[in-house]
Amino acid sequence: MRGVLVFIVASGCGAVAPAPTAEPARTPPGPTPYVVHHPVDASVPDAEPVGPSVASRGGACGGRGGAICEAEQSCLRDLPGGYCASRCGLDGIACGDGATCISTPRAGDVCARACRTDADCRADEGYTCDPAWHACTVPGFTAIVPRRCPGIGKDARLGRDPMFGAPEIQDAGDALYARAPAAVVTSTGSVVTLAVVGSGASENDRITAGGVTVGGGDVPVGQPALARSGETLFGAWRSGGERPQIALAVSRDRGATWSAPTEIDEPSDCGPTDDSCPERPRLAASARALYVAYSSDAIGTRVRASRDSGATWSAPTTALTGARGDVATSADGRLHVIAMTGGTGGAYGAAQHVIEYTVSADGGRTFARAVPVSARDELVPAYFANPTLAIDDRRGWVYVAYARGGSDAAWAIVVAASKDKGKTWTRTHVADDGCALAMVPNLALDGTTGTLHVTWYDTRGPRPARFAHATCGPGATRCADRGAVDAGDFEDLDAGRLAARWVGDAEALVIDDRRHVLHALWSEAMRVGDHTVTRVVHAGAKLPVR
Repeated sequence: MRGVLVFIVASGCGAVAPAPTAEPARTPPGPTPYVVHHPVDASVPDAEPVGPSVASRGGACGGRGGAICEAEQSCLRDLPGGYCASRCGLDGIACGDGATCISTPRAGDVCARACRTDADCRADEGYTCDPAWHACTVPGFTAIVPRRCPGIGKDARLGRDPMFGAPEIQDAGDALYARAPAAVVTSTGSVVTLAVVGSGASENDRITAGGVTVGGGDVPVGQPALARSGETLFGAWRSGGERPQIALAVSRDRGATWSAPTEIDEPSDCGPTDDSCPERPRLAASARALYVAYSSDAIGTRVRASRDSGATWSAPTTALTGARGDVATSADGRLHVIAMTGGTGGAYGAAQHVIEYTVSADGGRTFARAVPVSARDELVPAYFANPTLAIDDRRGWVYVAYARGGSDAAWAIVVAASKDKGKTWTRTHVADDGCALAMVPNLALDGTTGTLHVTWYDTRGPRPARFAHATCGPGATRCADRGAVDAGDFEDLDAGRLAARWVGDAEALVIDDRRHVLHALWSEAMRVGDHTVTRVVHAGAKLPVR
């Protein structure tokens, strides 16, 4: 038997890797390799067996009869001709001579072959020397690198937002990371948060609520969502394993205890070999129904409705052909849905990506024709765009926020507004200085004043990163950057994914209308002991009463 080690390039819930044993050179890479066995060709029984050749770092590998990689390395088989590499960061293994640790959006952190020019790489197979990472890669494999922007730090708006109280770090025990928070406010004013907490091996990831494990622990989990209807809380997340699914748990005691999770997607939605489907659950609740949306690039965004608190569900309905979006209900009973078309090609910005909007007036049974929200030929990234919705029932506005930008890492947050039920849209830019990276926006609408609150991550100002806040008046014709919500110890904002310092693809922003309090929850990279970890952080702001 001959074995070939391969990396699985993932885009789902997290990276697989063992817990750290030493200070990482960088942060955790992609998933743990697994072994694929191929039988030895026995067509010539008397032939002397010949072992496979061994490739060094950056060399070609994989395929039947292909080279295997040197010890401690594995084969990235999704790259042209295969690519020998190793993990860096999480297990304390340094890259060593002739290698450098690079951040990627799909494979975590990888020890790649170091280079000075394209001649050091497999140029005939499309590999070049990445000018930012000085490593042999193919275009689009590495993460973009945020720039430092001279002069921006003098902007007075880039201090701390005085609206918010002191940030509070949520306890995650000895976990390496906690990220992607979803939150709701209960009737008593308490905030319940679902987050992904892990030690670095995705099979050990858990979905937790205030220290209570809601799901996971035996299969990869991620992408939590929360909704509240009366006194009942609904939590959903993506559960990996042999066949991925969308899991739902229910709490009737304000998040103190949760039911055992049940599957709420339709098993026939996805093909048996499509391990990226379904994903990205989103929940919306009204007095009439609970809605779940889930998606993949293969099936688009599908919606199911439950009118008995999640016990039974309607048949799935395809609302939009795109994936990675949001759902929301309005007081008139309509269900609003947004999603991004274009797949994951152009991870850091492509004109092929379009944010689209649709609405259902019959409880999710049928949907109106899709309408583009983003501008024509606008560059929208596949990752970190985080399209999100907010509805102003009193004034009739529908709002959408998303990140725009390209591979130059000069991104902005777009706030789009519609007054004619989504038929036409106007757009305003936030954090648009033409230099810094701004990503993962979220929205919350203050129904009392009509003020729209916007939060996002960016690299503006003299610090490595910040979690920022802006306010927009009705119609979002003008938005003002109010400053940072974090306390100033945000260590790093990385455009890579599936690593310990990855902040995730979502953050939470919710309003307690009864008490006039705005709650923000985000994931922040920080130093704890000898390691860089991520922790969920909370801060609250008192809102005006008129």
